[in-house]
Amino acid sequence: MSVLNYPRLYLNGWISWNPPTGNNNDYINTFLAERADINYLVVQPTFAPADGVGAFIPGQYIQDFRIWMTSLQTQPATAQNPNPSQFVPGEWNYFGDNGAAFVNYTNGSGVPFLSQVTGGVTGYNQPAAATDPVLAQPAQITGNTFGASNAGSPARLVDNNTMSTWTSQVFLNQLLIGDQTCGLTATAGSRMFTQMINYSKMTNVASAGVMGIMMQTSFPADGVSFSGTGSSSLLAALSSGMTNASGLMLRLKIFNTLYYQNGVMNDYPTITGGYPQLSAYYQDALNNGIQFFNPAHSQFVATLGLWNQGETMTAPQGRLFVVQTSGQTADKTATATLTKNDPLPRKSAEPVKQGGPETTVQNLETSSFNAFPGPAVAQVVTDPLTGDSVLSIDLASTMPMLPGQVPPAPPPATTQDSGTLTVSAQGTTIGTITFGPGTASYGDAAFYANSGIVDLPLSTQQLAAVQANPLSITSDNGLQSLSEAPVQIVTDQRSIYLEQGGIQTITLTALQLGVPAANVQIAVAQYQVQTFNAFLAVAGQEIVAFGSGSQSIVSANLGTATNTYPGDPVTSVLGNPASSTAPVATTAVPAPLSNITILTTGADGTATLTIAPVQPGFVTLTYVPLGASTSFNPPTSFGNSYYYPGGSGPPADFSFVAFSNVRVMGFDDALPAAFAALWNNGYNQTLAWQFVYQQILFVYDALYPTMLRYVPLGNAQAMAGAANQLLLLTSADYAESSTLYMPVTRDMSAGKRAVLQMWCKLALNDFPPQPIAAPI
Repeated sequence: MSVLNYPRLYLNGWISWNPPTGNNNDYINTFLAERADINYLVVQPTFAPADGVGAFIPGQYIQDFRIWMTSLQTQPATAQNPNPSQFVPGEWNYFGDNGAAFVNYTNGSGVPFLSQVTGGVTGYNQPAAATDPVLAQPAQITGNTFGASNAGSPARLVDNNTMSTWTSQVFLNQLLIGDQTCGLTATAGSRMFTQMINYSKMTNVASAGVMGIMMQTSFPADGVSFSGTGSSSLLAALSSGMTNASGLMLRLKIFNTLYYQNGVMNDYPTITGGYPQLSAYYQDALNNGIQFFNPAHSQFVATLGLWNQGETMTAPQGRLFVVQTSGQTADKTATATLTKNDPLPRKSAEPVKQGGPETTVQNLETSSFNAFPGPAVAQVVTDPLTGDSVLSIDLASTMPMLPGQVPPAPPPATTQDSGTLTVSAQGTTIGTITFGPGTASYGDAAFYANSGIVDLPLSTQQLAAVQANPLSITSDNGLQSLSEAPVQIVTDQRSIYLEQGGIQTITLTALQLGVPAANVQIAVAQYQVQTFNAFLAVAGQEIVAFGSGSQSIVSANLGTATNTYPGDPVTSVLGNPASSTAPVATTAVPAPLSNITILTTGADGTATLTIAPVQPGFVTLTYVPLGASTSFNPPTSFGNSYYYPGGSGPPADFSFVAFSNVRVMGFDDALPAAFAALWNNGYNQTLAWQFVYQQILFVYDALYPTMLRYVPLGNAQAMAGAANQLLLLTSADYAESSTLYMPVTRDMSAGKRAVLQMWCKLALNDFPPQPIAAPI
């Protein structure tokens, strides 16, 4: 099943991430995400226009604001951070364009950073020949093209919510490997979502780079074309295998995220002088109309295989391994203490970016690091060459790793000795996995050669045990055991944008021992996202309403929720988490009541959840399968385990629970009628433009200066000249998957989009003095 089937093609490389950081500020909360607007209440006391007269309101002082966003500021000392620190409000990549691309670059020192095919297998222990021409072929993900010139765009990294670590998604159009003589082109059927999170993947890095994740997408067969199958046995095997499959599937395992790699992994100006130098680069870019990028970079290992019929397109499915669970949330009472080479900042007033200015932030923990394994997925597959059965386990997102040395040129991350792992099925040993150099089954060489996948051949007896019993993985050095989840819940609807008045259905599939299971009860709870954590929604304060299932109000399971690190919201503000980072008491409070709904899967193993918007905001829906007991008390909060001392974490993190992220868009349906009334009352072109700019475009003009490359959002004449393109790029047809959609951040509500389109239609007709009507 999935990419664990044979044949497989393996890729290794690096990804460049180029997100804009004006909407994601660790120092000053400049962005009011729920309304997709500037947070004027927070910015106003700090930002002072040059003339010192006017208040900062929409449409005013745009150039002054950009200068402020790129100027060096000082953060006062606090109890948590006794030393004042310097920062830039625009953060580490103010000019970012959301681009995401595989890196194929050799720097001035001759160090190559390549993303390419590194190997593959056609069956168990049947690697590709060293002479296969597809080996070492470059790989790339690309975005959509536009216009008669077919101008390209990059793939796009977009967060459903910028104040979270589990909502990232990548929009892409194609996967390209090789060229017209040997390679393939595949058109994606969906964007990719953050899956299989491991909050302690990298055990010796700053908190911002500690995560490992998995992303997956599939390519329908009618959008896949091969070249060179006559000379490449790997490509020929993939092409032949598609005969009875739905297409191809790409699974990326992403880890070892590094910041401030300019001049190492690209030819952008190197940043060695911290925030003062970064501010100078920003100011130069503004003054001279140029762009300055400072992307982050992550390593990846990837597997390209078959997407079989009936499989989810984006969600890894099979036999899911999780840390020993209670209600399928992590119980992290047993950990392995792993040796560190350097102090590890586990909790600071601000996230720490490796290799960049923020590395001066005070380290609050320098003791040994408690490492937890991440989730893993496995499947019994059949060797097409021999007919033998093999248990294939994808451990790429699971086991802890150590980073290479930086600077000047980071080598690949290395596997960390986690002891010998034993894989069992209810007392029957299936095999062992060893760590270390040389011939180890999970050493560096094996990890990169097989993209983190381990294949264990099965005897007839072992196959019977695996098919009938849950699996487990244990370590001989104290690393937390992994057990197969009694039920795995999967969905392709991982990230949802819900408009005012809209209805959304979400299809969930329950799997037991990797097979769809009927009559499984699934409890659905909702968590409101605030400042890198998510808090159980209090009854009456929900973001969405449930429209299906058996609904009830339950009491939360407080667990250790009151053991909150000073500076984080505590249970006393559940439902309306504090935005302040001042120290707070951790006195226990009564468990909140929350609305949940319980679904039951049908004969095909699926259940349908229906939701409707209640108010704008962000919510993560969690899906917990119930066992023999139908009672359910949801955890009080989910969050980032690496933000808590000793790796203790909140009661649960998002590593071991199924979920969907929902953004309820702004309730702006009244805006089109207001715009129509303004236009119809005098047909004033100037007032119409002021309405559009102040109500809709100003926030993008202020926070996303990359748009200056294309069209100045504050220039009415330039925007009118681009009206045709704007109508196309803001259309609903582009919203679901196109990398060209505007805004790429996908935070403009339907009401605001309608007003912008009304104005564009007026512009195309030279603003005729005629009445218009609101479309919604």
